Amino acid sequence: MGWVELIGWTAVAANTGAYFATDPRRALRLLGASELIWLLFHTLMGWPSAVVVSALTILRNLLGGFAPDRIMRPLVILILLIVAGVLWWNASAWHHYLPLAAAAVETGGVIWRDRPSRFRAGLIGSEILWGLFAIIERSGPNLVCTVIAIVVLLSHETRSRRSAPETPGRD
Repeated sequence: MGWVELIGWTAVAANTGAYFATDPRRALRLLGASELIWLLFHTLMGWPSAVVVSALTILRNLLGGFAPDRIMRPLVILILLIVAGVLWWNASAWHHYLPLAAAAVETGGVIWRDRPSRFRAGLIGSEILWGLFAIIERSGPNLVCTVIAIVVLLSHETRSRRSAPETPGRD
């Protein structure tokens, strides 16, 4: 295992810790911090689309973790449009659009961060797309992180549904 892959495994550990946060705002702050490590890993791996998505994901997650909705929602949409433009301009293979699709799905979850089930659904959808990217690029750290994230998020969702009182209109 080389030192670049070791950085990827460090990103997996940081990301895994973030997914154990049950409060969406806290999870977003921790995911924003762990994304710094992913940014370094994706840069060293030479994956430009993943680098762009990682950089803008940091900004989006920190906004989602700290900013009020009236500021966060329009900025998140703007960030997603910037990512789409950059990737459209720079993508060299079809699978380079997978990080963009993952960012779009996750952004939907972030916009609904006040609804934990929708928030988790967005994160799970994003992780599935990152998993496909990981398989195509043969990235062990990205794939393992995807599997861990999905298992933890589904566990949160199952626990939340079991412990929540029956209320009409609940997610």
